[in-house]
Amino acid sequence: MAIQILSKTFFAAVLLFACIAGCSKGTIPKLAEQKVLGLEFVEIPTGKFLMGHKLEKPIHEVSLDGFWIMKYEVTEKQYSKYLVANGMKAVGVSEKPITNIDRREAQKYIDWLNKQSEIQFDLPSEAQWEYAARGGYQGFDFPWGDGYVEGYAAVLEDPIQKVGSFPPNGYGLFDMCGNVAEMCRGVYYDYPNHPVRNPEPPTLDLTDDEEMYITRGLGCESVYPQVWIRIGSGFVNEVPPSPTGIRLVIKNNPTYFEQMKPPQYVNE
Repeated sequence: MAIQILSKTFFAAVLLFACIAGCSKGTIPKLAEQKVLGLEFVEIPTGKFLMGHKLEKPIHEVSLDGFWIMKYEVTEKQYSKYLVANGMKAVGVSEKPITNIDRREAQKYIDWLNKQSEIQFDLPSEAQWEYAARGGYQGFDFPWGDGYVEGYAAVLEDPIQKVGSFPPNGYGLFDMCGNVAEMCRGVYYDYPNHPVRNPEPPTLDLTDDEEMYITRGLGCESVYPQVWIRIGSGFVNEVPPSPTGIRLVIKNNPTYFEQMKPPQYVNE
């Protein structure tokens, strides 16, 4: 659960931690970017990273196959297309991230999208989310470095901003830290104390009102927007108490992209 405080000055002071490993900002390769059903995706490369933090132990090595993840969070405008198509009232046409939905409603949106395309979507696993959020850098508390930087993310009493209002991370992804928290697939689980490859969380039972899922990223109304914070406080049938949105990954092997126009690139 996000902790509430009154001062950004205090917030910045308590969040200056040392690197856990690496702490190197090397060259990040250019990444392919494509649109599917109006949603923009970035291809995250195969790689490994240290998942966790000294406050989220054990820190462990995770290897992941490459995957595609949305460049931005799903917006009110994008989500409203689903609502209108299913005879419901649109929630708005803004470019702010969709919030005020529970985990079951998020799944209904994903299921609807999956009927519109041969490409299949899902929420990211927690490991996919953290790997993408770190943006190719190792050992920092934030996507941009070790200390909180004013103007790099919407946190605390800041209002929710339209997606893409702040600088992207090293992978060209926006708002992985701050603005709104983001749902991950699966339920909360204990970190392993050994290296793992493509870890998959335990399956979430959406029929169980007491089942809890993980959210990451945090944002407005939150103290800790670091990428390592884990929150297992969302019941599937309840709207999260803090602003929470969704960012999708492509579930199946996206060979479809090979037949599309030459990709645009980010991070050049």
